[in-house]
Amino acid sequence: MINDCDEAVDVLWVDFHGRERPWGTIAPGGRWATRTLRGHTWRVRQAAPQRGLVTQYTPLLAARSRLWVCGFDAPEDAIDGVTPMSPPDAGATAEDLVPRCAAATDERSAPRSCSPVSYEPSTMHFANDCADTAVRVLWLTMDCAEVQYAFVPAGERFELATYLGHRWRVRAAADDRWLRDFEIDAKAATSLACDCAPAEE
Repeated sequence: MINDCDEAVDVLWVDFHGRERPWGTIAPGGRWATRTLRGHTWRVRQAAPQRGLVTQYTPLLAARSRLWVCGFDAPEDAIDGVTPMSPPDAGATAEDLVPRCAAATDERSAPRSCSPVSYEPSTMHFANDCADTAVRVLWLTMDCAEVQYAFVPAGERFELATYLGHRWRVRAAADDRWLRDFEIDAKAATSLACDCAPAEE
C-alpha cells in the first residue's frame, strides 16, 4: 500500500463482527505491506482527528497487489487505484461465464441470520447465474450485520476464503432486493446467486 495522499492515513482491518481494527499508520509518501486473505476487507481513514474514510479494498483474487491510497500517482492501468503484482488464480476470470436464469421476484424481507464462530477454513466458489442482474455478496457477521464483500455482474464468478458454517447473503445491486441466503457447509462450497442450476459437487 502506497500513501500518495498529502496527509497521514490509518489502515484498519474489518473483523468478523464488522468492527474496524487498527493495523498501522502510513505517513505521506510512505509504504506499508501486510499478508491477508481473499475476501478480507481493509479500510483507510484519515489519521485522527479527522477519521474520514479515504478508500476501502477487498482482495478477491489470490494475487499480490499494490494499492495507491488516493490514486494520484497510480499508473494508467490501475483499476480503482489497484494494480496486480503477480498473476491471479487461473479459473477466476470474467470470461468464465455461467448459465443464467431470471432473478427471483420475492419481495419478502431478508430473515435474521448470523454466522457462528468458526475456525475451520473453507473456500467459497460463487457464481452469479442471474440473468442481467448484478448482485452484491454480503457476509452475515456474528452480530447478524451485513458486510459487503463483492459486487458481481451477471454471469461472472469469484472465489473467497471463508469458514465452515458462515452465512452469506445475496442482494440485487440495483434495488437492494434480497435474493437468497446460504451457509458454507463444505470444504470447497459452490454457491449460486439465483440458484437456477444445481451447485457443483
